[in-house]
Amino acid sequence: MIGDVHPGSHWIGYVKYYPNERGDRTLFGTTYRQNTVVSKAFGILADRPECYVYSPAIGCVITGVPREDVILHYSCRQALAALHETPELLDGSAVSKDLLAIIGWIVDRDADDVIGVTGSFLVGVAGAR
Repeated sequence: MIGDVHPGSHWIGYVKYYPNERGDRTLFGTTYRQNTVVSKAFGILADRPECYVYSPAIGCVITGVPREDVILHYSCRQALAALHETPELLDGSAVSKDLLAIIGWIVDRDADDVIGVTGSFLVGVAGAR
């Protein structure tokens, strides 16, 4: 998801992970590849025109998920809290240690109600590589 302003019909965002056998992450038994380029989402979703939507807030056509297609919503703030409370959910890598330090800083400043974690940490596949 991108931002906090969304049209009534869609959640604005871009494809971060998409099913692909050459991917390096697995979730729910499916292998996914990572996308780090917002504009590439248009190509990934070429066969899903219902995922193209005009956003008045952004001022252009962007990709988004029709609200009725959302089955599961991951809360970035809940993920931050879970990682803070249960740091063993992380794999102990250098980036995980950095994330724990950042989470500690956020919690120490009582900002955990406005900041969360995203990407592979949010959905629990950060150590899947």
